[in-house]
Amino acid sequence: MFTYLSERTARPATGINTSYWGNSVWPIKYDNLEEDLSVDIVVIGGGIAGSTIAYCLAQEGKKVALVDSGYIGNGETGRSMAHLIVTPDDSYSRLERTYGKGYARLTADSHMAAIDFIERVTRKETIECDFERLNGYLFLQADHQPAILKRELYAALNAGLEVKEMNTMPGIKQSEEYCLMFANQAQMHPLKYLKGLCEAIQSNGGRIFTETPVDEIVPGGLVTNFGLRIHAERIVIATNSPANNKYMRHLKQLSYRTYIIGAKVKKDSLPRALWWDTGNHHVRLLKYDREFDLLLCGGEDYSGRINENISISEEQRYQSLENWMRERFNAEDVIYKWRRCLSKPLDRFAYIHNNAEVDDHVYIVPGDPGNGLTHSTIAGIIVADLLS
Repeated sequence: MFTYLSERTARPATGINTSYWGNSVWPIKYDNLEEDLSVDIVVIGGGIAGSTIAYCLAQEGKKVALVDSGYIGNGETGRSMAHLIVTPDDSYSRLERTYGKGYARLTADSHMAAIDFIERVTRKETIECDFERLNGYLFLQADHQPAILKRELYAALNAGLEVKEMNTMPGIKQSEEYCLMFANQAQMHPLKYLKGLCEAIQSNGGRIFTETPVDEIVPGGLVTNFGLRIHAERIVIATNSPANNKYMRHLKQLSYRTYIIGAKVKKDSLPRALWWDTGNHHVRLLKYDREFDLLLCGGEDYSGRINENISISEEQRYQSLENWMRERFNAEDVIYKWRRCLSKPLDRFAYIHNNAEVDDHVYIVPGDPGNGLTHSTIAGIIVADLLS
């Protein structure tokens, strides 16, 4: 593992603890904007959404600029679990019940297309980001009934997914446990992936500027905090919180805090897989050093709503997450703890659209209903199509 904290001046957008991703690579930083600039499209936000959008637009021959107030991936992307799965936080059975089978199938197709896109880009651009295809296992939260998984099985099959029932689950202590196996899921190192995207953006003529905060969206472009102007026909705001709107969009989504821990496990003692339950826990494995792998476990989502217990401290939430992990996995020392924020739109789908009610030359990609990397990649594909 490589630690470069002395090189980092831009603080993460949320949380005081450094994630494994941010602690294992050099910060992805570029020059500040130092003069006015004219482009076809400017993208605000250097996470996976903004970087994917800028990459797709540059591939289309657009003159594009990507700006971020910190470093690339320094916000929620660099604090995610970085697993790539086709199941949304809200189950397919609920999507089918609420929106119908057609919409559930569209959701499955779009998520799988996002994973395929990431794999295709890593190959095309020769990005060494530890991309790996593997199976994922969905199992029951302790207080949930088996009927939940049965309903999810039928809905996932209706959506066209490759899923099957299993009576054993690799890696979990209670291996004799009924679960669903989803084939062809994936995982990667998010910051290594973003670095590769940025190199491809630049090789196609795109411009990238970090530590360049935006002060105001104006007709025909934007103005930075330093008074410099980027002239652009179209603007894409790909920030976790919609930076161009203080009220309207925030009233249509709930903000959550979620926690992640990383614990050492004996090397090769667990299978290469992803695990998640019908609650809000997600688990993945990655290579760490010659003796250990690193097991990441995320959960304990918390929104601070009135009916939730706000007296529980952050350390108690980390401890609860550790207890949950140790009940199911043979883990050793916990060496990483960090938190991230995510926004869940009320309709349970990420906002990816033209911001016509405010300004029709502005496009927004706020909101992250759990699977941020797949939703953000979907946004890259959709927004690039809309702007082509």
